[in-house]
Amino acid sequence: MTADDVLRAVHLRLGGGVDIQTYSAGAVEVRWRRDYGGEVSDERFASAPTLVGALQAVLAYEDEADAADAREESRA
Repeated sequence: MTADDVLRAVHLRLGGGVDIQTYSAGAVEVRWRRDYGGEVSDERFASAPTLVGALQAVLAYEDEADAADAREESRA
């Protein structure tokens, strides 16, 4: 999977874009907010040594956020 493919998946998942910063030490940081049907999340962060890794971390973060929401809803 290319960086373009992962970025496309991130855009689809979030319903919007991301801010990407790179650092001379080789780190990549991604900041984003997720659109929940018109309600926007707090700012979220992920970082990794590669662009693909940082974007995959965004998807992993959102997987965990969705799982936590599902657990909370099942308790209600």
